[in-house]
Amino acid sequence: MNEQQHLTKLGIKLKQFLEEKSELEEATKNINTEIDRLQGQFVEAMELHKIKNFEIKDLGKFYLHSSIFSKIINREKLFADLKEKGVGDLIRETIYPQTLRAYTKECLENKNEIPQGVEVYTKTTVRIRKT
Repeated sequence: MNEQQHLTKLGIKLKQFLEEKSELEEATKNINTEIDRLQGQFVEAMELHKIKNFEIKDLGKFYLHSSIFSKIINREKLFADLKEKGVGDLIRETIYPQTLRAYTKECLENKNEIPQGVEVYTKTTVRIRKT
């Protein structure tokens, strides 16, 4: 097998796996949507009938569980409020990965020193364009 045939074989296999991955991701998205819908119906029915838990033989016990989630909508107001309430130690400095990547790339392009504590590596992949 010559080099061209080998690369063609690898390219075909890569394209097949990328397509399969895309199909599986779409299927997963659809399944998650259906799970959310069924969970909603199940919770609604249990709450309507004031049932705290429900057992199905050979499947298990189903019960209601509530979790609290938080989402920051205004970072500055939140930080000021936490500091005012004496819990400013909850605040952590962060650098978002894309921001660090852009800054590091800029340092490399301008031949500036990379910040200490940052590891730089290059990952090379193959991309495919539709023809």
